[in-house]
Amino acid sequence: MNKGEFEAAEGQDKDLSKAGNKSDLHILVVEDDFGDYDNLCRAVRNMPHLTATTDCARSIAEARQLLAQGDFDIALVDYCLGTETGIRFLKELGGRTGSIPAILLTGLDELLPQNTALDAGAISCINKDDLSPTVLETTIRFALHTHKLETSTQKIVDHFISKNTEPAS
Repeated sequence: MNKGEFEAAEGQDKDLSKAGNKSDLHILVVEDDFGDYDNLCRAVRNMPHLTATTDCARSIAEARQLLAQGDFDIALVDYCLGTETGIRFLKELGGRTGSIPAILLTGLDELLPQNTALDAGAISCINKDDLSPTVLETTIRFALHTHKLETSTQKIVDHFISKNTEPAS
């Protein structure tokens, strides 16, 4: 599929929200394969209790641009992105307490990419062969909850550190 066909199909999946649900999410998808993006959008559309819109970046550079322009709740990042891996982008997001939580997607049935992603700050990983609406929704809910808790904990730790390093009055 050429770039124009990819963009046309992406536009069809832009609005995946179901009317009336207050759990709308804005998801940044970093995926360079149209078939995988299409499968992911299908899983997003069919999540039982969450609704979402997706914006798709086909490279890390494009993901950076979209992130600068949009207000995303979570990122779903493919491991294999042409000549790059999604690990670099995971690190750019700032780790587990960065700006948004991230989930690594991989078609590889190996632990190394998953462990590397977790070390780089991904909150979870999903093997693309196991992708289903329920698995995706559960993983997203877990990632959002974990990110909120870890970010709050980090703010408390930072506060105590700053209080203990300030000169006494």
